[in-house]
Amino acid sequence: MEPATRTRPLAGLFRLKILRGDIPAMHTTARGFEARWGLTAMSPLEWTARRRSVTGEAEQAARRGLAETVREGLQRTVRTAATLAHEDTGFLDRFRDAGLRVREGRDDDAALLGDAVALPGDRADHGSRPVWFAGATLA
Repeated sequence: MEPATRTRPLAGLFRLKILRGDIPAMHTTARGFEARWGLTAMSPLEWTARRRSVTGEAEQAARRGLAETVREGLQRTVRTAATLAHEDTGFLDRFRDAGLRVREGRDDDAALLGDAVALPGDRADHGSRPVWFAGATLA
C-alpha cells in the first residue's frame, strides 16, 4: 500500500511531493548522512514536547467555563506527580490523591508497563465512558 501523498505546484516550475510522516523520515536520513560523512550530529527529533489540546477540547472547556482544558489540567497534575514520586506506587497514589481515575497496565510479572488517567466527570459518547489519557502522552 502506498503512503498518502499530495502535490502542490510551486511557481509553476516543478511539483513538490509531500509524504505524511516525512519529518521523522528526514531526521532519520540526516542521521545517516552525519554518520556516513563524519559530520557533527544535529539535535535528535524531539518526541517529548507538550501536546496541544485539540479544538474540541478547547471548545468544551469554554462551554463549561473552565480556565484550561482537561488535557492541560491532567498534564500539570501528571508532571507534578512525576516530579514528586519516588516509586511506581507513590506515583499512582498521587494521581488517586488528586482525585483522578487511574488505569494501570501491568505485565505478567506485575511490573508496571504504563498508566492512563481520566478526570472524573469528563465523559465521551454522551456520558457513556470516561475519556482516558495515556500517562506517556501527558508527561
